[in-house]
Amino acid sequence: MKFAFPILTATGEEFKDAKALTALINGEKSGHYLLGNHNMWHGGIHISDQSAPWCKDKYPVRAIADGKVVAFRMMKDYLTSEFQGESLRYSNCFCLVQHEYCEINAETKAKNEFTFYSLYMHLLPWDKYQSTEKLVLKKGWNARNSVPHTNPDAEQQRADAALPRFTLPKDTELEMDSSIPPKKGSVGGKEYDFIKVKIKSELSNAQIKEAEKAGVLVSEGSSVWIANSPDAVTFIKPNVPNWLFDQIEAELLTNMIGRSDPVLNGPTGRLMAGDKSVSLPAGTKLQYDAHHLEFHWIGDKARKMARCEYVTPRADGAVGSCGMVWVCVEDEFIKVNTRTPSHLGELYVLPSPVPIAAGETIGYLGLVETPGSLTGGKQSKHQVHLEVFTQDPRLDDVLANKAETKGGATYAKVPADLILHEKKSEGGKSKWVATKDKSQEVLVESPKQEKDEAKQEWVCVSADKYVKKEQVELLSQHDWLKIGFKKVDGSGSDGYLDPDAPPTFFTELVKSFDTDKNGELSSKEIQAALQNSDNAGQLQKLIVKHPSEWYEKSSASSYLWLDKLMTKIGLPDFDLLVDHEKQRIDKQEWMQSAAKLKLGPSLWHIHPLEFPGYIKLISRITYIYTHYECTLDEALSKQMALTGGNRPVYGNTGAVTRSKVRNYMNPEQHMEGTDIYQFVDLSAPSGLTEKDLAKILEGKGVLSGKASIYLAAAAKYHVSEVYLVSHSLLETNNGRASFANGSKQYNGRTVYNMYGIGVFNSNPQNGVTLAYNKGWFSVDEAIEGGAKWISENFINKRGTPKNTLYKMRWNPAAPATGQYATDINWALAQKNDMKKMFDLFPDAKITFDIPVYKDSLL
Repeated sequence: MKFAFPILTATGEEFKDAKALTALINGEKSGHYLLGNHNMWHGGIHISDQSAPWCKDKYPVRAIADGKVVAFRMMKDYLTSEFQGESLRYSNCFCLVQHEYCEINAETKAKNEFTFYSLYMHLLPWDKYQSTEKLVLKKGWNARNSVPHTNPDAEQQRADAALPRFTLPKDTELEMDSSIPPKKGSVGGKEYDFIKVKIKSELSNAQIKEAEKAGVLVSEGSSVWIANSPDAVTFIKPNVPNWLFDQIEAELLTNMIGRSDPVLNGPTGRLMAGDKSVSLPAGTKLQYDAHHLEFHWIGDKARKMARCEYVTPRADGAVGSCGMVWVCVEDEFIKVNTRTPSHLGELYVLPSPVPIAAGETIGYLGLVETPGSLTGGKQSKHQVHLEVFTQDPRLDDVLANKAETKGGATYAKVPADLILHEKKSEGGKSKWVATKDKSQEVLVESPKQEKDEAKQEWVCVSADKYVKKEQVELLSQHDWLKIGFKKVDGSGSDGYLDPDAPPTFFTELVKSFDTDKNGELSSKEIQAALQNSDNAGQLQKLIVKHPSEWYEKSSASSYLWLDKLMTKIGLPDFDLLVDHEKQRIDKQEWMQSAAKLKLGPSLWHIHPLEFPGYIKLISRITYIYTHYECTLDEALSKQMALTGGNRPVYGNTGAVTRSKVRNYMNPEQHMEGTDIYQFVDLSAPSGLTEKDLAKILEGKGVLSGKASIYLAAAAKYHVSEVYLVSHSLLETNNGRASFANGSKQYNGRTVYNMYGIGVFNSNPQNGVTLAYNKGWFSVDEAIEGGAKWISENFINKRGTPKNTLYKMRWNPAAPATGQYATDINWALAQKNDMKKMFDLFPDAKITFDIPVYKDSLL
């Protein structure tokens, strides 16, 4: 099962880790986990344009894990409510995804598994996907107050040259004003369509002042004219959620068999595909409902089938034969021509849930307008409410790690009062020395572990402070309860934190994580504890059972507190505000109405970022430290003693200085940012699928379609498939260089070399000869054969394996011997490609193998 964070960064990249995203979301003014606005229970979190404005229209909210869309409500437009003469818009659109969590003990085959759901409320309505066009500038481009003349004469040219204009910077975001038609105009002898746009980016004060001097207003929200050129302007198309579409019109890409109704196989319980009914040639038109798909077994494989209306093609263009049959509608067999959603404006429980992948589009932030005060006005923001919940009793077994699953992230549970040690360097050797300091009780995430010369193992528990490994309890990420998760049952609560009479539920909530709170707690104390950022880590590990705010309408007993509050406050027009809120509550309800889902009124709620973040990304990265018997300067001297074609160089600049080589060799200089990716352990597969790799290789010359070859080679020779693909792309210029495209010949045979093996600057022909001798006469043979060569000669070489880019270049176990390249930048040259590859595969496992020289401070 794969997980993904619900949003991307402002630049469209994955967040570094769960902490980075949590820090962003914790900056929201409202909508926090457990306690929301107006002292009310809140079972999820809000992601709004306050913290992530790019999720309004640029980068959508995404599915947090692999699953199935089981229900949704997608309105055509915003709903409106009236308060004090003001019409207030809001969204009750949502998508509900069901997930099946499963972790297996590799030895006993025991499983930790349970069903959970992710809910995305207040999504952007359907019509808003179709309205305003967004643009972004590819480069600096002029903004104008008016449009220059078309085919101007000399006098008009002089007038146009004097028109105010200002160059907007690259990446400026704009919004098309569709109410004003384009106008023709000429610039530099070239005619353009000029379009009126609104500036959506915030420019710097200096840029705004410079534009004002030029006579152009460019502050955010200003309207200007720009020349519409594909060289300078990109139109942003919204990512429309695929799960919404049910009515599909498609055509067959290959000859297929249309089948009769399926038949249940008694012994296996499988739904077997029906008998052949009709032969359908390529080009046959199909119509089917994507929300009524079924899986039918054909031989030993389950195929995605739809009951289709078909029309076969005829050479004369007339209508061919037609009918209704079951057809396999997997992507490789059909081309979708049109997709239409037919369930807009209703609460819809899908008869056949639609699969959705982690990271796939859910939708954009919807507008929520609320009363500004009792006398009127309004407040506006765009937001999505994200919630994770379950009612599966198997959750208890998962929390207790009943299956005793291992792997992923490790945690060190450190008791108080242990003697802390510091790592010192004496005589070129590392030594751990006791200090006067003692440990605090703490849980350390992914602790650094090292061994001294006496084989004593040490665990780093704080900044440069260590304790003996046997003194701490090492836990797996699967030990949920031991690393701090707790359950609190509030199923009888109405969710209102009464200022005068704090409910038992909220008191127990605080006492579950703050054991210093004894006796009675006031509502103010409870509110302070739940909103204190210092308690965030503990609050996010609370799994709380509570009635859902989406289950009942406002007439239910769970909302009696609203009437009591109205009576208690007694302010003029407060009753109108309460009535307004009740109307919205009724429109937001869906859970009880979606009876087919069989969801109960009280559910166990899990913090949406703590759950997927801690499973997905913490478990992804491991650090190990390999110690070597020489100092950095001893290794450096051996490098500098190399001569001829083996001497260190930098690109094509020739020999380099000792200080420059040392800087590139020194691991301590390269522990941050992308530099650390030269230390990725490449000796094991990264757990990716053929589909994952196929996406990256698509359009990459001869490498396109070779995902299965890379995966097989990675598994066979114990090499990371991410590395093999990254290395190939670099050496073959994305599958198009001469060693990849079939233009290299030797002894009358075409040869291929996908990894640049044996291709020396001074003798590139050596790589051709090597490929011939190895029998690399096809792309496939070069991919597999090269993987074998890299494994045997570097990554998994007997005696001195070189399982990182750093080791391939510098070989710290035996410096200046058996090195893969002479360029001192060789390892770092691949760091960005390596990081990009792993960023594209958020679930790929990464181990950083850090080299530690004798005199190192690491």
